[in-house]
Amino acid sequence: MKSGLLTLPFLAILILATTMAFASANVENQWIAYIGYVLAPAIVLTWIYLDRDNFLAFFKRKGFKYGASSGGVAIITVTSLVALAYVTQKETFNKRLDVTENKVSSLSQESLDLIEKFDASENRVSITGYFMNPEVQGPFARLIGLYQSFGAPIDTEFIEPAQNPEKVQAAELTSENTAIFNYGGRESRITTFTEEEVTNVLLNILKEGSKTVYFTKGHGEPSVTAADAEGFSIASDLLGKQKISVLDLSLMEEAKVPENADLIVIAGPQYDFKEAETQLLDKYLKGGGSVVVSVAPAVSLPMLKKWVLQYGLEISDDILLMDQRDPRVMFFGKGSVPVSDFDSVSGVTKKFSSEGSSRGGAEMILPLTRSVAMVNKDDKAESSENSGYEAQVIAKTPKYILKFGGVTSQESLSSLDPTAAQQGSYGVVGLSQLTAADDAGTDAAVPGKLLVAGSAHLLSNHGMKINKVNRDFMGSVVSYLTRDDNFVSIPIKEFAKGDIDLTSPASLLFYKLIVWIYPFLILGATLLYWLMRKRKTGSLAVTA
Repeated sequence: MKSGLLTLPFLAILILATTMAFASANVENQWIAYIGYVLAPAIVLTWIYLDRDNFLAFFKRKGFKYGASSGGVAIITVTSLVALAYVTQKETFNKRLDVTENKVSSLSQESLDLIEKFDASENRVSITGYFMNPEVQGPFARLIGLYQSFGAPIDTEFIEPAQNPEKVQAAELTSENTAIFNYGGRESRITTFTEEEVTNVLLNILKEGSKTVYFTKGHGEPSVTAADAEGFSIASDLLGKQKISVLDLSLMEEAKVPENADLIVIAGPQYDFKEAETQLLDKYLKGGGSVVVSVAPAVSLPMLKKWVLQYGLEISDDILLMDQRDPRVMFFGKGSVPVSDFDSVSGVTKKFSSEGSSRGGAEMILPLTRSVAMVNKDDKAESSENSGYEAQVIAKTPKYILKFGGVTSQESLSSLDPTAAQQGSYGVVGLSQLTAADDAGTDAAVPGKLLVAGSAHLLSNHGMKINKVNRDFMGSVVSYLTRDDNFVSIPIKEFAKGDIDLTSPASLLFYKLIVWIYPFLILGATLLYWLMRKRKTGSLAVTA
């Protein structure tokens, strides 16, 4: 072999290994990789052509039959590397290994399912970030990078507010750290930057149209905009982010349920409903509408209770409390009870149950709760024409909760007799679903749904602040009843180092340099040394 040409196969291997590393780390500039893939074989072919006489002599030697030819070894090696380079560019080999304790370098299944929804669309999501605090921008950019690495069509731009005051003014920002999402002309903003927030805002802009939820008024119900403990401003804000409009409704004034009502919420009434109002609710429910009834204890609501009873659910005149000796009373409050027994089949509670939750079940805390029970049709206090329904209790307390009966007024609430309490597990949330064609003549395309909760704090600010499960449950209730898969719950992950990202450009380049180029350097150097020794010992019969 000509010693001056022995550097060519070594150079080809080095170029090929470098190209593989670059191609994996820079998927958007594949034309540069193609140059490397063409150049490496071209160098090998040039080597063979320039040293063709020696190669022909090698092929005629007896040792060639047994694969001893150095030229053959070099050709096979380069060919194998070319094939390997092609295979490793396949999507199957683009993997992310998350070895953090809390899997903070992975996305939840809910987020991955969302990303698949973008596949059929040619539009891309543009995110414009305005961040005064780099410590907030960094984790957000890292989070968006996760979505991009799993295939989400997202383009990002970060604008420094201090250097671009005119853009800040044009964007009408209300927070110093804001991310604006735009997709197909639909825009949404976030000022908190968790995976749950990002996934839900992407669901928001991906979906066309909106939903409308009405909260009843005129019976002493708290305001939908009130920020006190009894109000519903937190729930209104959360739903607003999901393109769900929250409005109030006076059934007596309107004398009808608006046609755009996707859900009617009766939350915390202090005075009873009129029969004419329950008739409007009946018509709406039988037409395929959805209604939530959440009531406080020690409030007399005979007409509303009678209407609910028609659909197989009973609101009891009692109150549920934890044993005052229970140490958790000091954390949750004297009038709160835990709710941890969730139905594993219902669309509202499945993901909170031990069977449906990857976290082994969840626990909701409801303040000032009365029990809700399922009543057999034959056992109802009064006969009813509404027989076409399926009722069930979907959320219960643990078995150690105390129930105090006969609570019909504030006076009875203040004079509870501990010796009369019954201990057990009690239902607090019930769901009744009308059949598509019941005895009452329901002709709706979809069945109406009625959800009854024994606590007025199911959606109140106080309830929303207790824990994250309460907020998630509220979102699940609204999503299910409005037939809108537009709210997902994702557990918050605490950051911990330890991820190996084989999809980010920098990490991939480093990984390929270590895994591919370093061994190939050794291989090339070894091959060159072997060929030089063969030449010196005279084993190479043909020389230049």
